[in-house]
Amino acid sequence: CHRYLRRTRNKPVPGGAGMSWDKRFIRYGEDIGSRYWAWMFGVLLSATGLMTVSLYYAPFKMLLPDFSPVGSVLAARETARGQAFHGLAQQSDKPQTQQQYVVERFIIIYRHRDGGNLLTAENLERMKQMEDMVLDYPNYQNLCYRSPGILPPSCQPPASVVNIAYASHRSLGGDTQITVPDRLGELAEDPPNAVFKAVDDGFEWLLQLLSNKAICTEPPHHCEFARSVFALAGPLEGYTNLQDRKTTQERTLMGFLEGLTRDVLRPMAQNTSEPLQIVFTGDELWRYELNVYIYRDALMTSGSFLLLFAYFALHTQSLVVSFLAVISIFLAFPTSYFIYKTICGCEVNGLTVMAMFVVLGVAADDIFIVVDNWRRSRHAPRDGGLGRKVTAAQRAGFVLGHAAPAMAITSATTISAFMTATLSQIPTIRLFGFFAAIVVASNYLLVCTFFLASMAMWENHVRGRDWCLRKRVRSIKITTHIHTQKAGSLDQNHARYIGGVWLGR
Repeated sequence: CHRYLRRTRNKPVPGGAGMSWDKRFIRYGEDIGSRYWAWMFGVLLSATGLMTVSLYYAPFKMLLPDFSPVGSVLAARETARGQAFHGLAQQSDKPQTQQQYVVERFIIIYRHRDGGNLLTAENLERMKQMEDMVLDYPNYQNLCYRSPGILPPSCQPPASVVNIAYASHRSLGGDTQITVPDRLGELAEDPPNAVFKAVDDGFEWLLQLLSNKAICTEPPHHCEFARSVFALAGPLEGYTNLQDRKTTQERTLMGFLEGLTRDVLRPMAQNTSEPLQIVFTGDELWRYELNVYIYRDALMTSGSFLLLFAYFALHTQSLVVSFLAVISIFLAFPTSYFIYKTICGCEVNGLTVMAMFVVLGVAADDIFIVVDNWRRSRHAPRDGGLGRKVTAAQRAGFVLGHAAPAMAITSATTISAFMTATLSQIPTIRLFGFFAAIVVASNYLLVCTFFLASMAMWENHVRGRDWCLRKRVRSIKITTHIHTQKAGSLDQNHARYIGGVWLGR
């Protein structure tokens, strides 16, 4: 690549009126250096506008793989069957009965910390209290799955062993009684036998909510694990069907799940003093929880930016240049998101967010190249520089003429490496490579425009002034005594002034 550039550097550019690549880069650099305020604010406003448009037309939403949160095969099949039915229901434009179509299932899994039996009276009472906290949460009645054919409409209880342990008994006349798993009765005297007697009476679905170990399914029924399944349904009140203002219904559902997770489920899961340990999951709940952890990991990039800032400060010896360098790298992400999401319509996943950590190191290389070439421009012309008595625009042209080809080669090789990942059969890896390639390309353009204009601004307004970031050491006159042997003792005084500059040169 270097040989090719040397051979073609002075060749005329097609359509460029005979101007070589070097002269074009120098001309562009001088234009940026002379109008640095316009370039800096123009790039900032453009990046802000692109991010605003992206978030308005293509809101940030994490795409996560689907999985079945239920442990048993039978329950997984039932979940898949319900999701298939839900898909058919969503495609219908006909009027649908309110809250009769399941749109979300979330599960609470119980485990005794000490390996005790969950089917004891004490543990069942505590499980009922936890489930009642969910059932009593605000707006649950407006989102729950309602039992069909029951007037007045009421929420169907969650699928739980608590329903059987607290079942009510109703008389059909005479001595005939039936057991109704409505969790409205008193606790059974022998909860384990009551639960498994209900299994023998036709409630086989209870086995999907308990551990499948023999010690649980056979007497004395010592069950260490249990689960409860809650169902949320639509269409919501005031909507004709699931397709009616679909986005608004989805936001209402997600708002409820986020609040329930924040106020009820997560505090229960983090309570280590409780003998019962719980784990909660579900299709949308799992996505929401994973998004929370991914966002927290993404916030760790702030630490990476701080480390980069510290290293830039040591390398450039200027806090202003270091801050503008970090801003230049940061602006690459909203610009890339606009291309990636709004224009190309690609979905964001967890690995895409992690691309930020990879690209930070790559983006810093271009900053170092520009800074080193700016320093090189101060050298005398015989040493390959411009000297000290030139304008910032001339320095910017010099830097872009020397740095842009080198940065283009390094950026092109990095982009090619990331684009190779788009050939993968795994969608997550393809999206990761595509997004990282866009970020590297955006960073190259921003360094050649925004950061180069920032260097010109720094040269004209920051470097030559004694701001708080600069501290001059008081000039010291050094007298050097030179003794010669032939002429005896001859003192010659050489006046030298040392001006120490910190963080300003």
